[in-house]
Amino acid sequence: MDFTETWNNTCSKIGYAARLGKVNLLNRCIRDKKPVDVADNRGGSDINWTTHEGETALLLACKRRQGEVANAFVNLLLQYGADPNIVDNEEDSPLLEAIRKNNHQVVEQLIAAGADVNASDCSSWSPLHAAATFQDPFLVQCLLKQNACIDARDECGMTPIFTAAQHGCEQCLKELLSAARDRNMKNAVNIGAEDWATPLMIAAQQGFLNCLNLLIEFGADSNLKTTDNVTALHLSVQGNHEDCLDVLLKTMDLEPLIKAFHPSTFENKDWICPLHLAVEKGSYGCLKKLLSTGFSPDSLYCCDENNLARLITFLPEKETALSYAAYKKDTESMAILLAAGASCNPVNGAYHPLLRAMRTLDPNAFHMLIDHGVDVNYPRTISPSRVALNEVFLCSFFAHPNLMRLVLYHGCDPNLSFQNESDVFFFIRCVGQFMRRNILDLPGLLKFLLQFLIINRGVQCAFHELNSLFPSDLEEIFEEISKPSTLKQICTIKLRQHLYSIHGVKLPHIIRLLGLPSFLEVDVAFYNLKLPVFHNYCNIHLLHNSCLKIIKISSQM
Repeated sequence: MDFTETWNNTCSKIGYAARLGKVNLLNRCIRDKKPVDVADNRGGSDINWTTHEGETALLLACKRRQGEVANAFVNLLLQYGADPNIVDNEEDSPLLEAIRKNNHQVVEQLIAAGADVNASDCSSWSPLHAAATFQDPFLVQCLLKQNACIDARDECGMTPIFTAAQHGCEQCLKELLSAARDRNMKNAVNIGAEDWATPLMIAAQQGFLNCLNLLIEFGADSNLKTTDNVTALHLSVQGNHEDCLDVLLKTMDLEPLIKAFHPSTFENKDWICPLHLAVEKGSYGCLKKLLSTGFSPDSLYCCDENNLARLITFLPEKETALSYAAYKKDTESMAILLAAGASCNPVNGAYHPLLRAMRTLDPNAFHMLIDHGVDVNYPRTISPSRVALNEVFLCSFFAHPNLMRLVLYHGCDPNLSFQNESDVFFFIRCVGQFMRRNILDLPGLLKFLLQFLIINRGVQCAFHELNSLFPSDLEEIFEEISKPSTLKQICTIKLRQHLYSIHGVKLPHIIRLLGLPSFLEVDVAFYNLKLPVFHNYCNIHLLHNSCLKIIKISSQM
């Protein structure tokens, strides 16, 4: 190709006027301020010319060529004066691209040619950040020899030390930490990202045990928190990294964390309970380790998605890890917590675990709590002068209808819901919701409930109010509640109440052991309630087996 050949369409207007020898045209172009320094097609080009994206030939060689080919191109360009510090429109440099390609020889050439080892791109990502993502520490060593900035932070606040920990690059991490110590930058190990997450936290989250140990060796603080009050311990639990958790349990000051969620010292500090997190993520091994280290199996945390409290307003916001496990239908976590001594009843006024199991329609969680002696008549204290009505009974109106039959079978006492005007109000409110959600006739529901009730003014008021809300033919029922309960009815209910106060949900088993006449035993035990099904809500066979299991266990006691 003849590079001395001229082409009129490859030069500027001033160049074209000069070629034609037209002085007037040349003067007019100059007067109109046409550019006079535009190169034409002759005599090659400037080695540092850039594309529309601002890329030089050197940058393109580093970006698009690899191995010996890249090395040869870069060598030639640098010989002819290519500038290694010209960046493109995104502030990307040849050195940064060469490091991304992990091209050792090219990196060495660029550094020797004077490349700025601290030149970062538009996201503040530096060459040392990129080098720290490789297992081989060669590039990190090259940059550190040129005094690369160890505490450089990208747009998210991450340092090269953070990047090395994030990618599990143990050797790079060691080089960086050693250099930081040599430069008297010991706190570099704890520099957090934008959300205050530290290198130790990211190593724990990713499960990089060697990096975790290395960071602790160089002084990483395992007690630091993010802006969301998350610690390295939380992140190891989240990822179910038991080996990392073992290390952190030994190095952290656990007392503040344990006390923050212990039922006797609970404070809502916007912290995250590790036990609840372990349940959330299904980290069973971590859950066991936390319990063995001193976390209370009854640790408290705020409820999640508790819609029931909008209707039964006296229900609390806090709940135990067991309650949360019931909500998640996680019977394995429930078994671990119960084995560690978790209470299946509300602790320190917390949410009732049984309510969670009933709301999620999980027969396994429900019967696990029954097996461990859950209180279906739990007396919640609302104020020093008032004990609330039976919340388990009320909650049964929001579960499947057959769950009401189950809790009644195990001794749930509806009479606790008619002790005062406030109790009656909540009963009417819950039955109203129940009637709207289920295709059931009011007379049938009230007749069913009368089996378990001793007639009083509260019962009479509630039934009349419900009839005004859902007009029905209740003449027969009104006639029944207008008279005192029969002696047989009172004796039956009082006997059930007395036996429940002693034996709890073992009531059905205990009744069989009393040797009552068969006609009386049937009335007291309500055997017609013992094997309900959840229809389409759960597996019928599974529920049947669960009920049989309860009877079998009870018979052995």
